[in-house]
Amino acid sequence: MRTRRVTRRAVVKAGGGLAAAALHVSGGAIAGRQLAAAQEASPVASPFAGSGLEGRYVAVRIRTLAEEHEAPEVLATIEEGFIPLVEAVPGFVAYLGVADPSSRQTAFVNVFAAKAGADESTRVGGAWLQENGYDFFVGDPTVVEGTIGVAAGSLNGDALAGGYVVIRSRTLKPDRSGADLLDLIREGFVPLLEAAPGFVAYLAVANEESRDQFSIGVFASEEGAAESTRLAAEWGAQGAVDFVEGEPVVIQGPIALAATSYGAWRKSEVIE
Repeated sequence: MRTRRVTRRAVVKAGGGLAAAALHVSGGAIAGRQLAAAQEASPVASPFAGSGLEGRYVAVRIRTLAEEHEAPEVLATIEEGFIPLVEAVPGFVAYLGVADPSSRQTAFVNVFAAKAGADESTRVGGAWLQENGYDFFVGDPTVVEGTIGVAAGSLNGDALAGGYVVIRSRTLKPDRSGADLLDLIREGFVPLLEAAPGFVAYLAVANEESRDQFSIGVFASEEGAAESTRLAAEWGAQGAVDFVEGEPVVIQGPIALAATSYGAWRKSEVIE
């Protein structure tokens, strides 16, 4: 089956400490109705929904934008040059990009069928930056990665359009089990999250080897993401917080770039 590209370019600007994206989607309402009608006429079960994502491999690369570069420029270049390369990596599932201008931090989420795909995307990305002489970022990236242990919702392309992402990363305590924490998340937190307004998708990883513990939440709007933060703090205080140490690293903002191998929306145009 032919891979369908899902891609979106955004203008990102500061707003209340969070990234805000201004987009104009050509024929958006009509395209949405056409897509919904097509899906109703021939429903297809997504392999990238719910438990279908468990066991896949996800790597999140957190980088800081160099002072001489702005998010719109960098995101546009990544969309045009790098996304086609990463889509061609065997086992590609999804790619998301988020930029937070208040901190100049960016986060790029890579989901593949297995670790080999994530490693290859890292190699391809490094080569692409070097071959083109791009110096978009300062220093080395912070990378958290691992096998997806808990998944809910969907990474279908149409579900991601206009979405808002929250990435939270912490470190597992040396004497705590990542598998036990994932069980708690699956049984206690996910049902609460699924009831939050505008819930789209949730992925959680607890890497026993690296001790990385992180989650990726996708919502239809910033309001849903804020509610998820409240729920996480309230639920975690009941015991789950004892599994991790240190303050969480949090990156959040609208989806500025996205590509998936399942589902599609029409390409957006940048508002200059």
